[in-house]
Amino acid sequence: MNSYIAFKHTHTLLAFISVLAFGLRGYTLLVLKRPTISPFFRIAPHVVNTGLVVLGLYLWHLSMLPLASWFGLKLLLVLTYFAMDGFAFNRAKHGRYHQGIIFYLLGLVAVLLVVWLAVSKPMLM
Repeated sequence: MNSYIAFKHTHTLLAFISVLAFGLRGYTLLVLKRPTISPFFRIAPHVVNTGLVVLGLYLWHLSMLPLASWFGLKLLLVLTYFAMDGFAFNRAKHGRYHQGIIFYLLGLVAVLLVVWLAVSKPMLM
């Protein structure tokens, strides 16, 4: 059970870094309308998000919860958040800032739902 707790703390840290990077990239690209210049800030969020998914799947495996549970819905919402991230910044890069802002806000809603699921752990079935 100790490895579960260690992975859970690492997962929480990666989630915090991911959301922080999403916020900073969104502010830079959608509000300031400046492209990300450094390759680090373009690549690092993808590495963090990949680690987040891998650890999430591993934690789901360790928890032995069914996929049709709050944890499965949480993983689906995390993937939705990643998709909205990509759509938002892709639209903004091509000058469609209004569409980018809509996808950005949808990504933030997905993040809020993930946090709610993680805190409340509702019974879905």
